[in-house]
Amino acid sequence: MSKTKVLNTPIRFYETMLLARPDLNDNNLLSLIQKHEQIILNAGGREIFSYNQGHRHLTFKIKDFQDGIFINFNFAGNGQIVKKLEQELNIDEQVLRFLTTKV
Repeated sequence: MSKTKVLNTPIRFYETMLLARPDLNDNNLLSLIQKHEQIILNAGGREIFSYNQGHRHLTFKIKDFQDGIFINFNFAGNGQIVKKLEQELNIDEQVLRFLTTKV
């Protein structure tokens, strides 16, 4: 018998909205999106849909930026995937803010 712990957590749908720095060029923005999609895939996520909502003006400054690029990630997975993704988003200097909700 294996000593690894099997997690029987249900698969749920999540939406992560992130705010990226407005000074990113198209190549950097694409690599940012691909990097975080790969993190979701490697953690066991599936049905990933990412959507770039473009530049938006912010009501108040965040880290000295008055504008930002909004990106949506919709995916299926469990809480461990969300935890791993949020850990990576926390240390990514190109991400100003993020929020994950259960859909």
